[in-house]
Amino acid sequence: MLQRQGIDAWSADPEEQAQAAWAWIQIIGNEEEVDLHQAIASGDFATADQVLGAGQFTSLPGGIEASRHWSDPGKLEQYGPNGQAPDVGTAPLPTSPGGMPCSPATVAGVPGEIGPEGDGVATGRLKNPLPGATVTSEFGPRVPPAPGASSFHAAVDLAMPSGTPILAADGGVVEYAGWKGGYGNYILINHGNGLATWYGHNQANNVRVGQKVTAGQHIGMVGSTGISTGPHVDFGVVEGYKTGSITSGQAVDPRKHVRF
Repeated sequence: MLQRQGIDAWSADPEEQAQAAWAWIQIIGNEEEVDLHQAIASGDFATADQVLGAGQFTSLPGGIEASRHWSDPGKLEQYGPNGQAPDVGTAPLPTSPGGMPCSPATVAGVPGEIGPEGDGVATGRLKNPLPGATVTSEFGPRVPPAPGASSFHAAVDLAMPSGTPILAADGGVVEYAGWKGGYGNYILINHGNGLATWYGHNQANNVRVGQKVTAGQHIGMVGSTGISTGPHVDFGVVEGYKTGSITSGQAVDPRKHVRF
């Protein structure tokens, strides 16, 4: 894992442990030609268990040996990928034989407590989601900073220490809050009128899909999840966004809308 992904699976850091768990899921899914990330994100744990349970990795949400936990709908709701489990190890789960955490709420991208409902009102003017941050990578072509990273950067990188609150650039409705491949823990907010913003590599997502947020509301915390070289927020702006279609629209230079 350290050689393939640059992630220490035996780290004492819960964030790095969660990254390693998710990376193993991706590796196994690629080998079996199954999109396990999508299966887990959509709640298809049966597929995940079938693929991962055949090996030594304890699958989400815990594999065959943890089925008794997930026969209780209340536990699945609380600790599943749309639940509010606050951190690694809080769910009533065993770990894999290698000691890797198997908390689905963390690994599936919702490791933080969910904040209050906002007003959902968009002003039409975006603000810096991370005041005081340093812009470490601009929008446009670049040399990939890490294996698997894109050569075109469709956002700006805003660097701040891990755990720094991320603020909603404007009011709107959360249309994605979970793990999104190389973006790690990822949030997308629809601000209406074809405008949306995204926030990637988060240590924690503190909002859920469908939640209204107020401009400047705390929505997550800075982290280094996914393909990342250090704590920062990958902040993107989309024009021409269509409600309910998270891949719609065109990413534009955030500096068109925000002064950093």
